[in-house]
Amino acid sequence: MTGAAGALTVWAPLIGSIDATQSFAPPRPSSLDDVWVEYATGLAATPRCADAVELALPSDATLEAKPGCGLALRNLGRNVKRWVERLVD
Repeated sequence: MTGAAGALTVWAPLIGSIDATQSFAPPRPSSLDDVWVEYATGLAATPRCADAVELALPSDATLEAKPGCGLALRNLGRNVKRWVERLVD
């Protein structure tokens, strides 16, 4: 056999033998925070905002908030947490 048919007879058993229960999850640096961002604009958002994606950004990154997404309380908690962490360090 040659071509795609020949490759499939080798490829299928090889892929089938891989242990799919393990995944690679490198440790996250403590200098990164998960932040919800509106994909199209890059503005800070919440999961309930349209087109929001969660990204790992530097902890000291500040994003302008997307209007109408109820970010004030969430940002307050994150800012207080950072302030306390700076006091402890």
